[in-house]
Amino acid sequence: MTDMEFFAHDDEVVPLLVGLPPLPDVSCVPALVTLAWYHRQRDASQALVWVAQGRALLAGQPGQSERASERKSELEPKLVQKLLARCLLIEAEVNWLKAENDEAAALATSALASYVELTDSTGCADCHWVLSRIANDCGDSPGGLRHVQLMQDYAQQSGDVSRQCYADVGLAAIQAFSVGNVGFAKWRSAFELILPQAHPAVQVVIHGYFGVCASLQSDFGGAATQLVQAYELARSTGQIRDMICNAVNLGDAFSSLNDHQTALEWMQRGLDMARDLAWPVTLGLSLGQTADVLRHLGRLDAARELLDEAKQALSSVGVSRYYAIVFSYSGDLALDSGDYALAMTYFEELVKHADYLHQLDFKTTAWRGQAHALLKLGQVPQALRAIHMALDMARSQHDSYSQIRIFQVLADIYSRHHLPLPQAEGVYPPLYYLLQILPLAASIKGYTLAGDVLDAIANAYATTGDYVQAFQFTRKANVARESTHSLVAKNRAIAMQVRYQIERATANNEYHQQLAIAEAKRVAVLAETNAILARLGAVGQEITAQLQTDAVFAALSRNVHGLLDTSSFTVYLVAPDGESMSMAFGIEGGKPLPPLRIVRDDPYSNAARSWREGTDILIYPSLSEDDPALIPGTVFSLSRLFAPLVIGTRILGVMSVQSEQRYAYGVSERFIFRTLCAYGAIALENSHAYQQLEMAQAQVVEQEKLAALGRLVAGVAHELNTPVGNCLMMSSDLHQKADLMDGRMQQRNMKYRDLTDFLDDSQYAVTVVIRGLTHAADLVNSFKQVAVDRTTAHQRVFNLQQTCHDVVATMMNHIKLAGHQIELDIPPMIILDSYPGPFGQVISNFISNVLAHAFPTNSKGYIRLAAEVAPLNRVRITFSDNGAGIAEADLKRIFEPFFAGSQGGNGLGLSISYNIVTSLLNGKIWADSTLGSGTLFTLDLPLIVDATHE
Repeated sequence: MTDMEFFAHDDEVVPLLVGLPPLPDVSCVPALVTLAWYHRQRDASQALVWVAQGRALLAGQPGQSERASERKSELEPKLVQKLLARCLLIEAEVNWLKAENDEAAALATSALASYVELTDSTGCADCHWVLSRIANDCGDSPGGLRHVQLMQDYAQQSGDVSRQCYADVGLAAIQAFSVGNVGFAKWRSAFELILPQAHPAVQVVIHGYFGVCASLQSDFGGAATQLVQAYELARSTGQIRDMICNAVNLGDAFSSLNDHQTALEWMQRGLDMARDLAWPVTLGLSLGQTADVLRHLGRLDAARELLDEAKQALSSVGVSRYYAIVFSYSGDLALDSGDYALAMTYFEELVKHADYLHQLDFKTTAWRGQAHALLKLGQVPQALRAIHMALDMARSQHDSYSQIRIFQVLADIYSRHHLPLPQAEGVYPPLYYLLQILPLAASIKGYTLAGDVLDAIANAYATTGDYVQAFQFTRKANVARESTHSLVAKNRAIAMQVRYQIERATANNEYHQQLAIAEAKRVAVLAETNAILARLGAVGQEITAQLQTDAVFAALSRNVHGLLDTSSFTVYLVAPDGESMSMAFGIEGGKPLPPLRIVRDDPYSNAARSWREGTDILIYPSLSEDDPALIPGTVFSLSRLFAPLVIGTRILGVMSVQSEQRYAYGVSERFIFRTLCAYGAIALENSHAYQQLEMAQAQVVEQEKLAALGRLVAGVAHELNTPVGNCLMMSSDLHQKADLMDGRMQQRNMKYRDLTDFLDDSQYAVTVVIRGLTHAADLVNSFKQVAVDRTTAHQRVFNLQQTCHDVVATMMNHIKLAGHQIELDIPPMIILDSYPGPFGQVISNFISNVLAHAFPTNSKGYIRLAAEVAPLNRVRITFSDNGAGIAEADLKRIFEPFFAGSQGGNGLGLSISYNIVTSLLNGKIWADSTLGSGTLFTLDLPLIVDATHE
């Protein structure tokens, strides 16, 4: 994030607006904050919205981008701190504009602390600028000066020329109001060098400063020329407060040029903007200066009303230059109204304000006003004292224009009251003061002394009997009058020229403004379109992700109601016969609609028409006619929109949305609805395909179950056939021999040899039967374990290492006798809450399987049992060997019941292990093997088995 300009031109702001995505994420926060900074005066409300949005994204709050909290790490912590500080500063300036100065100062101070911590000189400079404005509005002139000087220091540290110039202009303006024209020549030379290359925002304050100084020098034409440039540049750079002040000051300059009509036009322009924004300071200043123009035009009552409103607007900044200006105007209004006592009150208060603000121009005005009021009140000594104080003040400020007016007042006082002049005995007092005017007038470049002043000097000489001088000054007075007429004409010409310049600049600015408005509209439309497309994309993902028909309808209904004005929403699906449609979903006013069937050829149904024509239809029915398309019991809708649900060339049905508002669906609404119909068609087609797939899968699963059951039954029959057959055969043979022995006993011809042979045969037969039945019993017991009975197993906490060690120990003799080695690599701290008995059976089956099938006769094998903790509270156990391996064709079937492969055996060991792992232990099991390279069995088990798992 590069440092922002202090203010930005419209041409710099528009690309930022265009580049801002409709749904910004945390990566867009720098752009959001930059836009908020540049709009803090352009559109303070929008600036605060962007500030809030930026803060929310940085905090990863709900309601923002789903990945906002994840992506927060993309911004460096220092950048985040800098952005948050800028947000505070924006809020501070908005509060300052609203004259909420305590809150503004607190926010700016907090921002300053962050920038100091970041050693961000540019940010510190901006904070001190805001704090200086706050201090000036609160009447804290020393504080304002201090903050401007600090801004200057920080701007120099950062090397920011624009901000340095802002600070320099601020210091120059303070000097202009506090010590008069001292230093103006130096500042003017410096600013004239900067002006051509300066940023347009900087040119605003330079032209404004030149305009104010020209007014203080009574160069009102020059002031107007400078102020109109400042006004136009302020508008294009978003310096709205300066724009209003410049408009009002332009009105004051035209008023001084005696062009009161143009003055009022500018005053009204500034006042209208001030009223719209309701910023107290600009509103109060605009009201006050407009009132003073009205006073010059003799409209005293109207001026009084505006001044009262100005005082109310400025009540929150009572001790400020702006309130002092209103006091000055109120004092002059009281003088013109003949209320000299009230005028005295205002001018006395103005002196106090001037002392507090350290601004000498008010003191001169205040003492001059007091002298006028005191003279009218008959308090001549007090008037003299006041006018001399005004004179001293004007002299200290080198204000020749004010001194000329004061000497005129002094001459009038001494002439009317015939007062002596102690400092110049023998000199006619009026003449003494009038003659003081001559060198002052000569010292002012381009100044023409008014004819009435020269007439007064001529009359004073005549009073003293010096008629020669009286005649000479009378001639000078006539020449001055001619010159004065020329000067008035010149001022009029200047006013006309400035007005022409303003009109031309205004027309040019309006042209560019129209271009900017057009561009802004285009940007707004583009942003709105992007936002709609982004939202529709998210909606499409939601709708097409549904695989159940009811869920598709619910998603469609939710989004239709969210995107369009909707009182009724229905979905019709084409019947299998292709000749009718049925309402698959319908809702109106939050309640379901009754079932409805529509035939394709229905002449009144708009849904049937949309189906037949294969296009969307928008209907605005008339209230005055019967509506045959209205479904009985439903609400009469003034806007009805229908569109087909199309997949390729097939129409699945029709979707309808209706509103009780007339003309509810324009171009964008129809685009949104068509898009929703497209998503709905895709989702319904996917749902149908998914249902077909589920049915097919169910059939496959059922067939597999039947096949597995068949293999299981066949295996059981095959395995039991031999032992049971042997038992039957021996039992039958023994039965025959028993019958034979019984016959011999009945005939009493049995021999000893017969008895011993029968006993031997019986003993052999019993042995064979017992062996066969035992084998059959073992097979039945193994068969029972194929379906794990969890009721006979006990869940408890056990140590995996210890349990594995115990299992291996029980089979160690078999392993050693076979000449093999086994290694255990199991960490000692793995604890399970599971079924140790069945788990031990799985490990025993693995070992038995390896001993029986993995290694060729007389070979030395290696077996390894290992375990490690896996993520998500699981453990991974591996059982491997370096034996003969398993063929790829057999590997897919090793867990099937009675699958013995080429190695022999009953084929139940691994099947039992699979059932125990997947059913009872709630885990997973798989095997990897390559012929000649051994086999690896992997178990993935939870550390804690949920007793409720299926």
